[in-house]
Amino acid sequence: SGAELDRIRGDAATRTRTDARTLTEILAALADPDAEVAAASLRAVREMPGPLSSDLLRTRLEQLAPGDQVLLLAALSRRRDSAGRSAAVAAARSGDGEVRLAGLRALGRLGDDSTILFLARASASLTGESRDAARKSLDALRGETVDEAMAALVTPATFAGVRAEVIRSLAARGAGSGASAIEAMTKDADRAVRLAAAKALGLLARERSRATLISLIRRESDD
Repeated sequence: SGAELDRIRGDAATRTRTDARTLTEILAALADPDAEVAAASLRAVREMPGPLSSDLLRTRLEQLAPGDQVLLLAALSRRRDSAGRSAAVAAARSGDGEVRLAGLRALGRLGDDSTILFLARASASLTGESRDAARKSLDALRGETVDEAMAALVTPATFAGVRAEVIRSLAARGAGSGASAIEAMTKDADRAVRLAAAKALGLLARERSRATLISLIRRESDD
């Protein structure tokens, strides 16, 4: 019931982390036929103190109807809780198009170094909205070592389609640290990789020029 869910949410709010029993009860309410109860459970997911249980989230997500999976993934994305990462990856592999799309989108906020290769492969193999979502999430990944980890994939040992997607993303991210690895790919045996590298170097050069110009303007303004 709504009253019971309010009680659970109230209990969770007083703790520094959410125990498995409370999380299970809240996730079970997602499938409640009462729309208000289901909506309240989504708010609870967003508000619960974390971190949450990664295994429990993934298991429960797979038990929900596709529409409820999409809603839960959106709520987990809002939290930016890394516990939702494995659930998002599982969803991104779903045979249901909407669930797959929601999982790919969620990884933009939940992903890290460990999801670079997964998103790059998805970008190289999917089409349409799914490919666009994978690319946007790859470009949005946060973390101090993400650019470095991406640059490490720009080698002949990596599948050509993945190399091209990583190169594209490094440029989209303005990751100048990957320039030397990208430059080496301008002589790659694969034409798509060579073209991606040439385009990326052009974009990165413009970013460097823009940064230099902004620095000059600020220096002149200070003087």
